[in-house]
Amino acid sequence: MRRPDLGSGVGLIALGAVSLVEGLRLREGWLGARLLPPALGAACFAGLLLVLATAVFAQTPRDADVLPPRDALPTAFPWAVTVYGGPFAKNDFLEFFTAPVEFDHAGMVSLALSREFGVLWKHLRWEAEIGVTKWFGDQTNWEFTSALVARWVTFPWNDHVATTIAVGDGPSFATEPPRLEMKNFDEAKRLQNYVFFELTFGLPRFPQWDFVIRLHHRSGIFGLLGGSGSSVPTVGLKYRF
Repeated sequence: MRRPDLGSGVGLIALGAVSLVEGLRLREGWLGARLLPPALGAACFAGLLLVLATAVFAQTPRDADVLPPRDALPTAFPWAVTVYGGPFAKNDFLEFFTAPVEFDHAGMVSLALSREFGVLWKHLRWEAEIGVTKWFGDQTNWEFTSALVARWVTFPWNDHVATTIAVGDGPSFATEPPRLEMKNFDEAKRLQNYVFFELTFGLPRFPQWDFVIRLHHRSGIFGLLGGSGSSVPTVGLKYRF
């Protein structure tokens, strides 16, 4: 059987993105018209993950004696590319953890490039990251970010499910004042503080691939840079090299 290729994945995510955006834009009409596009988009996004997972797991893993310990991965593979996306949340940052999450009619897709540059003991890795984000739906600006990242890489279950947890901080620059930040928080600034929290999960047999859960947040730092910015719960994939 022919192994799925990245072209299939790109086609699926493009179809999924268009469907999700159209679903977010629909506000009137019959129920099926409102539900079909987001459902199709979710199905396409799930299909993309399956295609990429199939491609990854169909690869022949390297000899077990050659694989580095998972704790050494940032050193063995210092670079990483992360692709992730999710919907705009109306909640401010603190409400995101204390109240039900409500979503607005926009979503984003991000591409980030990072490099590990330092080690603290054996547990903590330091990384530098730059990223670009495209917004869709009721908010269409571009966003550019950079961050200093601290990543904890040692967990007792890493031999079974390789896990890392990270926090990053740096500037976020939007090409125009984000419309939904103005709509939901009464103020929008092009320059804000960028904060993210990230969990990664992977199989030790395939050390270069991880599933990513990330909270992407633009912060006004309690009014220092303006009002509360956007919070976006996202999922994605990370490839180390």
